[in-house]
Amino acid sequence: MNMMTISKSIGDVLYNKGIFGHVTVDLVSFPDPTSPQAHPLFWAVDLNCGLTDYSAACLFFDFLMDGKLDQFTGKYQIENSGSFQANDSVSSASKSKSCSYRRDTSEQRSFMYCRYLHHPGLAAIQYKSFFHMCRLESVSFDLERRQGATFMLQDCLQSGVIAMMTIAEDRKESLQMMIDAFRFLESQAGSLAKLRAGGGIDEARTDELDLADVVSSVRLLYKALVKKEEKDKLAARRR
Repeated sequence: MNMMTISKSIGDVLYNKGIFGHVTVDLVSFPDPTSPQAHPLFWAVDLNCGLTDYSAACLFFDFLMDGKLDQFTGKYQIENSGSFQANDSVSSASKSKSCSYRRDTSEQRSFMYCRYLHHPGLAAIQYKSFFHMCRLESVSFDLERRQGATFMLQDCLQSGVIAMMTIAEDRKESLQMMIDAFRFLESQAGSLAKLRAGGGIDEARTDELDLADVVSSVRLLYKALVKKEEKDKLAARRR
């Protein structure tokens, strides 16, 4: 079962019930316990009849990439054009000719989106200073290569909340970009460990997600992905 089949089956039911417009379905995926090598199973855990933050993030990603999504595989491709200049010398000493041509190449893009990054230290940073340091530290989005990190303002910076999207050719690279951006945030807004030690963060239980928890989860994802790649390489060598 692919994502297109799942989406169409849910969409048909919603249409029959008179529901139109943007709909977001949250799914959890896990291996089939009866057949680990088969296609993973899916469970729907939430349904939102409206344009959510995650839907808007996908539209934002598509706007930046201007590419094409394969609805059956979930892979996103962009067309990158590279220009070349080739010079061919003619045997005659008085003549030479040059020809230029372009080659179109298709590249894959993957993105990671964190919609809620809360750091109290962000409240003390001015917009101009923050984005100036982004340029100096190369935490930015490359319009020509169409990859990099882009911050998204969910509220004013003084609220201490920001969102971020990293875009790269594969998932591993986008995760690494996210980790690098976390380091940048800590260098600008202050170490979370120091804020905790100094009582800068309220220890009372709240519904807010702490930046340290997000950083920890992303790093675990990155380590798991690296470990899986190493395992796959080892298995390939044994074959």
